[in-house]
Amino acid sequence: MKKYLGIVLLFVFLVTGCVKGDFRITMNEDGSADLDYKMALNAAMISQNSNPLEGLKKDLLKEGFQVSTYKDGNYFGVRGIKHVDQLEEIKTENTFALLDKQRNKAEITVKHGLFYDTYTLNAGYDLRTLSSKKSNGVAEAVGSMLYDQVDLKFSLTLPMNAESNNASRILSEENFKTYQWDLLPGQNNEITLTTKVLNVNNILYSILVLAVLMIVAYYFMRKRSLKTV
Repeated sequence: MKKYLGIVLLFVFLVTGCVKGDFRITMNEDGSADLDYKMALNAAMISQNSNPLEGLKKDLLKEGFQVSTYKDGNYFGVRGIKHVDQLEEIKTENTFALLDKQRNKAEITVKHGLFYDTYTLNAGYDLRTLSSKKSNGVAEAVGSMLYDQVDLKFSLTLPMNAESNNASRILSEENFKTYQWDLLPGQNNEITLTTKVLNVNNILYSILVLAVLMIVAYYFMRKRSLKTV
């Protein structure tokens, strides 16, 4: 009787929801970026246990985030926001502190060109340890229900179209495009994206140099024409 009562209680707990995570990076036209990370648990999980989000809160504070409490319906959690001058400054290893950090990787590389800079994002969030297939029977069914309640998303918003990507979906927002990936339990979630950004400084310098050369050329041509008169 106790066994089946426990299963019923667990079922009631699961249908109330589990965990939500929304990790968003917005890239600006000047190459800077705004980070907005949210992680929330169902209120029942926090009230029955010590808050497991404290570790994430400490990690975000350590990385220079402004941290505040976050609420979305029955979900309560942590929100961290931060502005960085250059996209490659982002450190994402602590973003997923509740996940298996030892099995995850994230890297943003920048290849600088004369007129364009190429940004490449390569990330892998291995959530295969969060799998219900290790159990059998009722335990597997309950585990499957649990992971259906896990809603984790990573979003990258750009002021331009990506050259290539493997996003789960693409959302258009006025002059911006948001590339969004679902981070699924039981899977190794690979994230790849490449985009090119105009190197505004180099373009301005090139225009300035060209203008100076044109002025110098005009001066010498004008001077030469006066001598021949």
